[in-house]
Amino acid sequence: MHPSLSSLERGVPYDSEQSENRYQKGGIGHFFRILGGQWQLMLMSIPMLAYVILFNYVPMWGWITAFQDDKPKLGVSGSAWVGLKNCQWLFGRADFINSIRNTLAMSVINLVFGTGPRFFWQFFSMRCVSGDLSVPSRP
Repeated sequence: MHPSLSSLERGVPYDSEQSENRYQKGGIGHFFRILGGQWQLMLMSIPMLAYVILFNYVPMWGWITAFQDDKPKLGVSGSAWVGLKNCQWLFGRADFINSIRNTLAMSVINLVFGTGPRFFWQFFSMRCVSGDLSVPSRP
């Protein structure tokens, strides 16, 4: 038999144990060799990785200011750490419940008057395009 033929071409059944050992041979170096062979895939994943970092992890840096006595002149790293003092101040205010109620009311109004008419308009425009303006009858 020719040595360059694969096991399948030689008529030898597929050996799953040999296939699994193939990935365990070189350890971490072997992993990076395989990864290097897939450079196109790595190149295509860079924009998505940048998107995730930019919009999911960078904003968390700003959340730190909720637990600091924020002084823009000193920056995030120079401001004093106050812990939950800002949260106690916010939740302890008399108009906090009023603000939450107004926010929820505005959200509901936006859902009713913003989304509702859009669905109605889309439904109506689809029926106009098809030319069927009659009320559908049930069998």
